[in-house]
Amino acid sequence: MFFYNVITELVASQILFLALLEIISLLIAIFVFKIRISSKIILYSAIIAFILSLLSVVVVRGNYGGMAYHERFGWPFQYHNVSRDMEGSKVAIPYQTNFDSLRFFTNTVFWWFISLISLVVSVNKKKNMKASYFLAIALLVFISITLLFSYKNHLGEKELNTGEPSVKTNGAAEYQNSSNETNICISIFSGMPDPCVDLTEEQTVALVEKIESLPKADNSAYIPDIGLGYRGITGNLANNLDLSTDKSFIEFHVFDGLVAYNPNQKAIISSMSYTDKHNPNLVYKVDENRELEKWLISLIAVDAKTQKLVEELLQELK
Repeated sequence: MFFYNVITELVASQILFLALLEIISLLIAIFVFKIRISSKIILYSAIIAFILSLLSVVVVRGNYGGMAYHERFGWPFQYHNVSRDMEGSKVAIPYQTNFDSLRFFTNTVFWWFISLISLVVSVNKKKNMKASYFLAIALLVFISITLLFSYKNHLGEKELNTGEPSVKTNGAAEYQNSSNETNICISIFSGMPDPCVDLTEEQTVALVEKIESLPKADNSAYIPDIGLGYRGITGNLANNLDLSTDKSFIEFHVFDGLVAYNPNQKAIISSMSYTDKHNPNLVYKVDENRELEKWLISLIAVDAKTQKLVEELLQELK
């Protein structure tokens, strides 16, 4: 059983702080409490740490990047990376794996301290009670700080994904009820919010003009549901008079050379539900060379946190 996107890894500065805490605790135990650590204990604790470091691959973090899905294994320092292509027939087969030996060593050192102190306490609990109490408290503090760091990183990651910067991350569907402005979203994530942005009045006018100028697609056209990975641009045009036939809310989807939108209120209910065939309730138009799609993607590149994602997508669409 994997702990998937549940436990957040630590960053380098936090690992260095914990390493310093380890060194200080061991020096105090050796020079103040006169505790002796035998070579046998060091060897056994190293073996245990190696095993625990390997077992820590049950902690996994996954995220989308461009047209691929990237997974990082290990905790608290992730040392094994796997990347999978989200397009084509071999989506489950990794196209790149990377085992970082330095990160694995760092991760093992973390587990070595825990196993070493645990063994020392169990061996010396009767011989040197003060030293055992000190090391037990040091170990408890060490574990507590590690968990606090992990939780702090989790909150920071959550704020990054769901905060309210200039690029919002609510998702196009939620904007239908929460915003009267035109908005667009990159449909790419699964299990976390997609990056979205509200368009200016000028951008909205330009968008409508671009859609109106596109040629109509034939009656067999449809936008497929490819599952995971990048799935196009979705958006909302509130009460648009140019594209709608009854002054209704417009929902649109731009992907893979096609634009689909609902021309009236009646079509909203089933607007994007046809994933494997032509939807007669929608208007389909041809987006030649995916120019409209690329233009919409570029509009979301107004925040540093989405800049890299946008650059990757535009590179893929060239």
